[in-house]
Amino acid sequence: MSMVNDFVTGQQNLLAQELKDLSLNNENSHQRDLAKEQNGYHISQQGQNTQASASAKKRRGHHAFHNLTSPAPQAYEHEHVDPNEAASAVGLFPPQFSNQYDMSSGGSGSQNANSNFLQNNFGISPQMSETSRNDALVQKNDNGFSNDIYNINQATVAEDLSVPGIRNHLNEIYKEKEFLSFEHVSPPLAGTEYKAIDQANSIPQFSRLSMYSIPFCEELREKSKIPLGFCLRPFADYVPQSEVPMKVPQIKIQEGEVVPRCRRCRAYLNPAMQHNGRNMICNICGFASPVPEAYASTVNFQGVRDDYHLRPELHTGVVDYIVPKEYNLNENEDLSPLHRVFLIDLTHASYKNKLVETVCSAIRMAIYREDGSSNLPPGTLISIMGFDNNLHFYKLSPELQQTTVSIVTDLEDPFVPFNDGLFVDPVESYNTIDLTLTTIEQNARYLTPEPALGSALTAAGLLLKELGGGQVVAFLSTLPSFGPGASLPRNNNNNKLDADFVKETLTPASKYYKNLATEFVKNNVGLNLFVASNSNVDLINLGTLAVNTGGTVKEWLPFNVERDDITLIYELKKVIQYVAGYQSQLKVRCSHGLQVNKYYGPFATVNGDSAPNIPIVSGDTSIVCDFIYDSKLDTKKDVHFQAALLYTTSEGVRKVRVINNILSVTQRISDVFDFSDQDTIVKILIKRAIEKISTANLVALKSSLMMQCSEIMAAYKYYIARHNAMPTQLVLPQSLRTLPMVILSILKTRAFANKTNFPDLRVYSFFKLSQYDLTKLSAYLYPLLFCIHSLEEGEFISNEQTGMMNLSQSIPVSVGNLAFGGAYLVFNGDRTIIWLHSDVNVVLLQDLFGSHIDSLDKLTTYVSQMPVLDTYISSQVRNICDYLAKHFNSTEKQSVEICRFRTDPNEQEFQSMFVEDKSLDLVWSYAEFLKELHKNIENKTNNLNSLSSKVDNDGENLSRRFGIF
Repeated sequence: MSMVNDFVTGQQNLLAQELKDLSLNNENSHQRDLAKEQNGYHISQQGQNTQASASAKKRRGHHAFHNLTSPAPQAYEHEHVDPNEAASAVGLFPPQFSNQYDMSSGGSGSQNANSNFLQNNFGISPQMSETSRNDALVQKNDNGFSNDIYNINQATVAEDLSVPGIRNHLNEIYKEKEFLSFEHVSPPLAGTEYKAIDQANSIPQFSRLSMYSIPFCEELREKSKIPLGFCLRPFADYVPQSEVPMKVPQIKIQEGEVVPRCRRCRAYLNPAMQHNGRNMICNICGFASPVPEAYASTVNFQGVRDDYHLRPELHTGVVDYIVPKEYNLNENEDLSPLHRVFLIDLTHASYKNKLVETVCSAIRMAIYREDGSSNLPPGTLISIMGFDNNLHFYKLSPELQQTTVSIVTDLEDPFVPFNDGLFVDPVESYNTIDLTLTTIEQNARYLTPEPALGSALTAAGLLLKELGGGQVVAFLSTLPSFGPGASLPRNNNNNKLDADFVKETLTPASKYYKNLATEFVKNNVGLNLFVASNSNVDLINLGTLAVNTGGTVKEWLPFNVERDDITLIYELKKVIQYVAGYQSQLKVRCSHGLQVNKYYGPFATVNGDSAPNIPIVSGDTSIVCDFIYDSKLDTKKDVHFQAALLYTTSEGVRKVRVINNILSVTQRISDVFDFSDQDTIVKILIKRAIEKISTANLVALKSSLMMQCSEIMAAYKYYIARHNAMPTQLVLPQSLRTLPMVILSILKTRAFANKTNFPDLRVYSFFKLSQYDLTKLSAYLYPLLFCIHSLEEGEFISNEQTGMMNLSQSIPVSVGNLAFGGAYLVFNGDRTIIWLHSDVNVVLLQDLFGSHIDSLDKLTTYVSQMPVLDTYISSQVRNICDYLAKHFNSTEKQSVEICRFRTDPNEQEFQSMFVEDKSLDLVWSYAEFLKELHKNIENKTNNLNSLSSKVDNDGENLSRRFGIF
């Protein structure tokens, strides 16, 4: 035993020395960051000594960031990191365990637990004999995979490049500091909890750009290799991230009045427009338009209108204009609230896996409050349909005393068997709806195996067409192999090449669903699809229909009611309650010199315009577009972007949501890197890769993502850091220093995996990458890992003063940070898993799960929710789960899974979230990826040097030939 302790002590000393040698001057970096914050804004570029004098004044200047100056470029150098030897890991310091839950089986202190962290395998006790230790290292568990994936046998990377480290640092900064949308430049990383203040410029929750200092010409942007793009989330205020959600000001335009817009480019009145008497000068195109009569106002000598503080559209970056009837799709028709149709799978598989029971409970929770009142806006009508190999239409009239259903067997040309009672007010028909759902739950006789989903969707679309559009919520349990649009299983039975099969899996080929999507978009009908199955369901065709119509896809494969019922219920509640509206059309305008290149996504267009037409929009709606140059920008002026989304609210009111952004223009490439936004860049790269999935194979897409990352880093090193860094140094821009980790995470998703057991899992992963907003995408790509057994008092307890959660420090997702006898919670946006080591302290188990739990064997894998106990750590862990669900997934609650070491089948899913380690299909570890990236950077930098040298020589030769010198 003494030999083991001596060995551990020696390893601790070696690690401490390595940490000292590999320090990246974090203290100096922190001091620089503090100095920047004192200047009134936050900049995420280390070594940047820019000062924002505008923020120190009471009045901001006329130009965005106009006083920012940049010193001589300084490289962000990892001086002590040899990329060929990659040393020092993210998560270098072991967790500081509390004395309450000792990690050793019988001790009372934390010293032994800390020493166990340094073992080569966290699952091996120091008390084991050497023979037992070796046997344990190769022991197979019930899933058949070897435990040696847990071995820490790889080089590690610098702490500066730690995603959790940056997250923790930003969460600390914004605990008591607000983000000011004009004075502060680049937004915090997506997922950071912060409060934002609108300073006549859109806050990051609504819109983010890939760079906040725009290159003045295409040549400068091309040098940086950073795409110029825009990520829009127009209804972020619908996300219940706090008790008091963001409120967007409403500007009522009375009938007969004119909406204040530029006569040339049709941009809406916004804070950046200038005024002189009765004219307003457009900030987008520079044209002077007369102010509508109702907007006439005098201006002072500085050009500020007298009603500046009274009209939100003059001093707020995001507003809603309530517009008159001429903005309706049909001026002669009155608007109505958003109506809903529920499609319930009634096949044998749906009853067998208890999906029907869960769905009926979810519908009740989604549309009703506890007192029986409706969660839906007044005037909203709902309809309930069922489908197996026939269509079931339920009559919901309030006077009925029993369930009434009409069955239609004609699937090729479905018709509506009755009109009265098909759509009803949910409050008036409360008893009938409840009785109908109860009957559906209990109707488990004469079941058929094949669902005719295609016909059911067609019928639902016809119903909503007569009402001007609406939302279809469909539930599916198995492959829809019956009737029109019947799908075939997508299995590689013909032994196709992997690349060909992957491309086939990710390519929607059904003409039926393509035509149906066209009809849905034309009639403003959107689909939200819930798939709870134990087999593939041809998700690419069904999911594309949902995404094309502005809806979402949610899949559980395989579905387990004990585990997934809570998530399904609250996902449905979110889909129903937080839908923003329908009949939507988007237009993005930008300053002269730029124009929209492309809207990324499967959007339909109207009237030959490139602007998307989106049937339904919600808090989850996320839209990406990029821009191209048609001329140079004026560096003496700012550049402006305006997104205008015309839509009908779920209450039936026609509005235009206007989102404005003001950015500076630069001639310096250092500014482009200093003020770039990593999250938006990643989203644009993902969107571009997905657009090419039908023409390029998976290997090419993976290589393309890595090459684009290398090009950006090589451009930074060549144009900015080459004079301040050694040729062998790994040099990364501070604002993008974790971009390599995020790119590596993308390569490790199921979307880009070499093989998957279920093709639908790959498809669903692609939908996640494409459709997730930046906040949820950040957790999906790099999960959050918390150490439960070392939670301190006050962590994950709401702060009464700020109203924000006191967050615990998240730790890097590497197995090197899992301690012997530990308890951890990991969250990736979709799943919350609590992992418990086999030697976890019994007291901790009892405090979390109840006094009757005296061993891991008495726990079940699927607990769905943490039990409500009066222990302090129980409240902390429940707060963790609720906070993660609300902040990242916008739901009130989410299912919780228990994963016991070497016991439960979901341990493989738990392992797959450790993106910093080498994956099962041998994708690089973080350190290995940095080494590979460094090689690519060196090659590309050498190419740039060679090209520059060749250009210089050619210029010299031409000069001599023509006698210039």
